This record gives sequence, C-alpha cells and structure tokens, in this order.
Amino acid sequence: RDAGAKLAPLMENSPALTEAKPLAQDLQKLAAIGLEALTFIKSKNAPSAEWRDKQFAELDQIAKPKAALEFAVVSPVRLLISAAFEMPNRKNTSATEWRERIRKSAAPSVPPKN
Repeated sequence: RDAGAKLAPLMENSPALTEAKPLAQDLQKLAAIGLEALTFIKSKNAPSAEWRDKQFAELDQIAKPKAALEFAVVSPVRLLISAAFEMPNRKNTSATEWRERIRKSAAPSVPPKN
C-alpha cells in the first residue's frame, strides 16, 4: 500500500528506476482496492455496482503489461471485489455455488490488451 511513497525518492534519483514508477503506482492502487474490498467483506456491507465497475475498470488498466511485468495479484483482487459485491447472496447459496458465482462474476469480460 505504501510502496509508491517509499519508492518515489529512489526513482527520482535513478534514471534506471524511472520505468518502475508506473508499476509502483499500480501496486499502490492494487493494495488500496484490495483493502477496500476486504473492508466491505468484513463489514458484510456490499458496495454499489458503480463501485464494483469502477474497481474492475481500474484493474483492467493495471493488468496491462508495463515494463515487461504483469501483476499476478490482479485476478485475486478481482475475486475480492466480486466477493464484496455478492455478500448479500452468500446466505442463500452453498459455499460451492457462491465460489462459482464469485469466480464467474470476477472474470474479465474482455482480456486485457497489451
């Protein structure tokens, strides 16, 4: 979550690390999105569809490779967002059905473009 702030001084003084700046910013966004989703899950309050859609759009941007690197945690964060949004439906479904519902709703509608 604090990667961007901690890495910024290093990146400013190192031209070789300039390419890493967007990655640090994306990592910071990923952490914030994941923590917010976990907060919704913990509180058992579902976020709005607008929140979910905004987070998915942000993750689609983050998922685009930069500096020959892709974040492996984008898919798990998508699952957290879906789980948070689907919390109200958890009571009415079995664990297996709920996991499948989360998995399907977390899948990107279109694969990220390189």
